[in-house]
Amino acid sequence: LPGTTNEVPPGAVRFELLAGSAELCFQALRTKSLGGELCAGFAAGAQSATARGYGNDSSADQPWFAVPVGLVVDLGQDERRALSEHLRLGLGALIPTDHRTFSVDGLGNVVDPAPVAGWFWLTGALSFAP
Repeated sequence: LPGTTNEVPPGAVRFELLAGSAELCFQALRTKSLGGELCAGFAAGAQSATARGYGNDSSADQPWFAVPVGLVVDLGQDERRALSEHLRLGLGALIPTDHRTFSVDGLGNVVDPAPVAGWFWLTGALSFAP
């Protein structure tokens, strides 16, 4: 994820997360034109925070683990037509296994990550079969 900087006078704290994930999906529903998948997996990485502009500038690195879960709806191709569309909509949540904060002496917590992150995506394609 791109780094973010939190301005906390008299300085600022930069927070970064680098992670990867693996997921497995189970096809829970399948008809000619509609599909549904349930997905779950494991994510691991490292999070870091760097404090600047304080009397005691410091940085910290910690391991990061989370459980991704999701739902995919597949509006599949109709193979009986020469030109067909294919849409996939995904919804997901990323649930960290440990809620860690970063603090600066005298200021308390300056980075307090959300307990759950979410995302959605949509892909589409057109297919032509002679």
